[in-house]
Amino acid sequence: MYMNFNKEFRVDYVCPSSNLNPHAVSGNVMKSRWLLSPVFAFFFLLMAARSPAAAPASHSLLVRDFTADTTMLVTGKVTEENGTPAPGVVVRATKTQKVAVTNATGEYSIMAAADDKLIFTFIGYETVERNIKGARRVDITIRVGAAKGLGEVVVTGFQEIDKRKFAGASTKIKGDDVRMDGTTDVSRALEGKVAGVSVQNVSGTFGAAPKVRIRGVTSLTGENKPLWVVDGIALEDVINVTNDQLSSGDPSTLLASSVAGLNMNDVEDIYILKDAAATSLYGARAMNGVVVINTKKGRTGNLVVNYTGNFSSQLRPSYDNFNIMNSADQMSVDAEIARKGLLNLSDLGNAADKGVYGKMYDELQTIDPTTGKFLLENTVDGRRKFLERYAKANTDWFHILFRNSTIQEHTISLSGGSDKMRSYFSVGFYNDNGWTVADNVKRYTFNSQNNFTFSNKVSAALIATGSVRQQRAPGTVARTTDAFYGKMSRDFDINPYNYALNTSRALTAYDETGNLEYFTRNYAPFNILNELKNNYLNLSVVDIKLQGSLSYKITSHIRYDFLGAIRYAKTNQEDIVKENSNKAEAYRADYNATIANANRFLYKDPDDPNALPQIVLPVGGLYNRNENSLTNYNFRNSVNYTQSFGLHDVNVLIGQEVKYADRQNAVNTGYGYQYDYGGSVIANYLALKKDAEANLPYFGMSKTYDRYAAFYGTAAYTYNNRYNFTGAIRTDGSNRLGESRTARWLPTWSLSGAWNIDQEKFIQRAKNINLLKLRVSYGLTADLGVATNSSVVLRAQNTLRPYASEIEPGIYIQDLENADLTWEKQYSLNVGVDAGFFDGRLTTTVDLYKKNGFDLIENIKTSGIGGQDTKFANYADLSTKGVELTIGGEIIRNKDFGWKLALTAGYNKNKIRNARNTPIIFDQVVPEGGNKNGYPVSSLFSLDYKGLEPTTGIPLFVNEKGETSREINLQDVETKYLVYEGPVDPPLAGGITNSFRYKTFSLSVLITYQAGNKIRLNPVFKSTYSDLDAFPKEFLDRWTLPGDENHTNIPGIIDALTNYRMGGAYPYNAYNYSSARVADGGFARLKYVALTYNLPQRFTNKIGFNNLSLTASGSNLWLLYADPKLKGQDPEFFNAGGVAQPLQRQLVLSLKVGL
Repeated sequence: MYMNFNKEFRVDYVCPSSNLNPHAVSGNVMKSRWLLSPVFAFFFLLMAARSPAAAPASHSLLVRDFTADTTMLVTGKVTEENGTPAPGVVVRATKTQKVAVTNATGEYSIMAAADDKLIFTFIGYETVERNIKGARRVDITIRVGAAKGLGEVVVTGFQEIDKRKFAGASTKIKGDDVRMDGTTDVSRALEGKVAGVSVQNVSGTFGAAPKVRIRGVTSLTGENKPLWVVDGIALEDVINVTNDQLSSGDPSTLLASSVAGLNMNDVEDIYILKDAAATSLYGARAMNGVVVINTKKGRTGNLVVNYTGNFSSQLRPSYDNFNIMNSADQMSVDAEIARKGLLNLSDLGNAADKGVYGKMYDELQTIDPTTGKFLLENTVDGRRKFLERYAKANTDWFHILFRNSTIQEHTISLSGGSDKMRSYFSVGFYNDNGWTVADNVKRYTFNSQNNFTFSNKVSAALIATGSVRQQRAPGTVARTTDAFYGKMSRDFDINPYNYALNTSRALTAYDETGNLEYFTRNYAPFNILNELKNNYLNLSVVDIKLQGSLSYKITSHIRYDFLGAIRYAKTNQEDIVKENSNKAEAYRADYNATIANANRFLYKDPDDPNALPQIVLPVGGLYNRNENSLTNYNFRNSVNYTQSFGLHDVNVLIGQEVKYADRQNAVNTGYGYQYDYGGSVIANYLALKKDAEANLPYFGMSKTYDRYAAFYGTAAYTYNNRYNFTGAIRTDGSNRLGESRTARWLPTWSLSGAWNIDQEKFIQRAKNINLLKLRVSYGLTADLGVATNSSVVLRAQNTLRPYASEIEPGIYIQDLENADLTWEKQYSLNVGVDAGFFDGRLTTTVDLYKKNGFDLIENIKTSGIGGQDTKFANYADLSTKGVELTIGGEIIRNKDFGWKLALTAGYNKNKIRNARNTPIIFDQVVPEGGNKNGYPVSSLFSLDYKGLEPTTGIPLFVNEKGETSREINLQDVETKYLVYEGPVDPPLAGGITNSFRYKTFSLSVLITYQAGNKIRLNPVFKSTYSDLDAFPKEFLDRWTLPGDENHTNIPGIIDALTNYRMGGAYPYNAYNYSSARVADGGFARLKYVALTYNLPQRFTNKIGFNNLSLTASGSNLWLLYADPKLKGQDPEFFNAGGVAQPLQRQLVLSLKVGL
C-alpha cells in the first residue's frame, strides 16, 4: 500500500506500527487500492495542500511531498499579444508531469523540476514551450493559432468538423459564457446570447420549459421546440407537452424541460445548429433546429478538485408593482355591487363562492350557542362595523404567501488522468426551500466520464449520468376551456401567485383572535393557507443514462465509431388532498337542498331522480397518482474516411442509427384515504359509481412503442483550404405512421459550400481583415409533427350507461384511416458571412435565410362520413424569412483593463398559406393565439371593441354578423370581423452583453430584448360579480353615468335587472378578449449582472488553493422597458394558475474554489 500510493500520488505517510497490521494491509487494502485510491488521493491532496510536512505523533498521519527536495513552485502569468490575461491555458511540466490551468487573470502555479520544460497549450493558439532553467517565475505570451495550433471545430453530435471547412449556420457558446449563477435550466440561459434563438419564459417554475424557438416556428400544430442532444445522444421527452400546454400551468408542465436534470456546471460548451447543412445528419428530427450540449471530460494530469457553491435568494413580489385595488377601494366597489342587487342575501346565502358580504349574511343568520344570540347584530351600526374591519384590512397576500427564498446549489468535481485514461466525476445538490409557502425542490445530479486510449488505434469512453428530483407544488388539475361562456378556468385553483393577484385584499387570512379565517369556495369553508397545507402535489423524477463509445482506426485514413446509450426515466406525481382541505369538503357539501342540488361534486342517483344528490366522500380525502416511465435505447455505427493529397482534402462518413423508446403511463384515483388516521381507507362505492356512470375510469394505463431507424452519409471536399463543398443525405424510418408504406421512410438532404475568402491573396493584402468567409446551404428537413398513425385506430372503451350493471366493454374508432398522412417537410436556404477585423478585435456574422414549409399538418373539415367531421391532413404551407446578426468587439484590451461587447439580433416573419382550417372565434382570441390562413402562426386576434353602451356602460363589439352588439357567439366560425393584432411570438429577439475586466475584477451585464409581438392583458371581468375577487385600479375609472363612455373604456357595474335581461349574453367575458385588452409585447430587461473577484495567485498559493473567486450577481433585476398598459403584468409570463410562476428577481453569491 505504501509503495502504490507513493508512486501514484507522490506522497508519503507514516503511522505508528502498533496500530498497523502489515498482514491485514497487504492482504486486504492492497487488493482494493484501485477502488480506494481516488478517496485517499483526494484526502492526501487536501492535507498536502495545507501542510508540506507534519510531525508524526500517536495516531497521526505524516504527509510529505516526495519531490520537495527536487522540485519547486513555479508561478507566472499567461497573456495574449495585447497584454490581456489568457484564462484556461493548460500548463504542463514535462518531467514532474504536473498540470495546471490558468485562472481568470491568466495566472498559474505548478510544481516543476529546476531543469523542467513547461508546455502551454490552448485551442486556437500556438503551443509555447519554455525551459525553466531554475527560474521560479515564468511569464509567457501566446499568439492566435498558426499552422501548429489546433483550429476551432464545430461539434454536430455526429462529427467534429474544422470550422473553416464548415458551411452550415451554427453558433458555439462556451459553458462559462452561457452559465448564469442561480439559473439551473440550460434552455433559459440561452436567452439573448444566440442570434436567431428566441426564449420566452412563459413559466418560471422549476421543471417547466421556456418556449425556445430557433429561427421561428416550423409547424402549425407541432411542438416547434429544438432537438436537444447531450454528448451525441438525442434526448427523448418522458411526456409530450404541446405549445399551448407550455403556458397552461397544468401539472404536466413540470416535466416539460428536456434538460431539467442537467447540472449547468457540467456543461463544457453548446452548439446551436440552425440550417439544413448544420442539422443534416439529424434528418427528419431537425426541422426545428438542434442544440448540442457537450459535457466536461477529464484532463491529463494530477487530480484537480473544483467546488462551486451558489447561495441565492428569490425576492418576494410586492403590490407596489401591480395595479390592484387596496381594501378600501375594493369595499367601495363591493358596496356599489351590493346596492345594485348583485350581492344580496338570497343569492349569497347558497352561493358556491362568497367573501366578506357572504360572511356577513351568514353571521346575521347564525346563532352563537354560547350566548343564544346571532353572531352579528342586524343593525346599521352592526353591519357597518363588520364591513369596516375588512375595509381597513388591506391584506398583503404576497407577504403571507411568499417569502425571500433561500436556495443552495453545490457542485464538486474531480478531474485528472494520464495519457491512457482520463476521468471526470461530479456530484451536485440543489435545494430550493420555495418562493411560496406551497413549493420546494431538491435535485441531486451526478456525472461520471472515463476516456480510454488503449493505443493509437483504439479509444473508448464510458459515461454515466443521472439526476433525482423531489418537488412539491400547489395542488391543481388541468385547465378547462369554455368557448360558450368565453373563459378558461381550473377547479380548485390555489396557485399562490394567481391568488394574490385575483383575491380581494379586503379578505383576511387570520381572524381577530389570530386563528385562520375561512370564507367560502365550492360551497365549503376555504382558507388559502389551510388549503396549501392540505392540498398539494408531490413530484419525483429519476433519470439515469449509461453511454459508451468505441473508436477504431482501421487504417490511417479509415475509422470506425460506435455510440450507444441506454436511458431509463420515471416520474411519479402524487395528488395529496387531505380530509381537511376545501377540495375534500366540497365532495360532502350538502348543507341544504339548494346547495345539494347545485353541487356538481355530489352524486345524483338515476335510480331515484327525485332524491337529493348524495355525498360520495363522507370521510377522508383523495389520493391520485400519475406515473410515467421511459425506456430508451440508442445505437449508432459509422465509418469515417479522411484523406489529404496535395491541395485536396476529402472526408466521407456513412452510418446507421436505431432507436427504441417505450413509454408507459398509469393513473389511478383513490377516494376515502384518511391521512390523519394512519392511512386507512374507507371507500364509498358511490364515488366509483359516479365516475363509472360519467365514463371516468378510476384507473387507466397506456403504452406506446416508438421505433426508429436511419441511414445517413455525408461527403466533404476542400480545395486549397479555400473552397469547401459538402453534401449529406439521410433516410429516416418510423413506426409512428403504422403500416403506411408511402410514409414509413423519408429521405432528407442538404448541399452546402463555403469560400474562405481571407485565404485569397487579394484579401491577405488587407492587414486589418483576418477572417472573411462566405457560406451557402440548401436542403430538405422534416418532422412527424402530431402525426401518430395513418391507419384506422380502434380503442377499447366501456359503454356509457346510467347503471353500473349495464356497462359493457366496447370498441370505438379513435381515428379513421388517413393513408395520405405523412411527414411535415421544409426546404431551407441560408446565406451567411463570417468576418473578423483588427486581429480578431471585431467579429461579425450575418445570416439571411428563407424557409418554405409544406405538407404541414392541420385540422381540416370533412364530410363527416365515418363519424369524424375533422381530420389531420398535410395541406398547409408556411413561408418564413429572416436575418441574424452577431457582432463581437473588444473595445479596450490591455494588461489591466478590458471591455468586450457582444450584440445578437434575430428577426423573422412567417405566413401561413393554403390552410383550410375553420377555427371558431374563441380559438383566435385566446392569449396563445390561433392559426389563420394568410397570417403568422399563433396570431392574436381580438373582438372589435366599439365602446360602451351609453345607458348601461355595457361593452359593445362587432359580432359575427358584422353588427355592433353586446352579444357575441364565441363558438361561431365566422372570424372575418375580428381585429388582427399581431403575432404572439416575438419576431425580433436578441441581447446585448458588456464584459468589463479590471485587474482581478470582472463585471458582466446582459440585457435581453424582444419586440414585434402582441399580448393579451390578463382577464379582469367575469360573467358574474363576486366579493372574493380583486379589481384592478383602473376600475375606479369605470363607467358610472351616461356620458362617461366618452372618456373611459372601462365597463360599468350593471344592476340585477339589467343582468337578468341580458339572458345568454356574456359581454363582460367578451370584453377580456377585445381590442381594448391588448398590449405591445416588446420589452427590454436587465437580465443578468455579475461582479467577480478573483483572488490573486500569490494569495491562493499560500492557502493551498489553485484558484478562488467570489461572484455577486442578480438576474431578472429590472424591466427596463415595457408597454405601460401592462401595469405590472410580465410580458413573457402567462398567468394561467395551476403550477405556473413567473421568473423571479434573484440575488446570488457564488464561491468557486479549485484545488
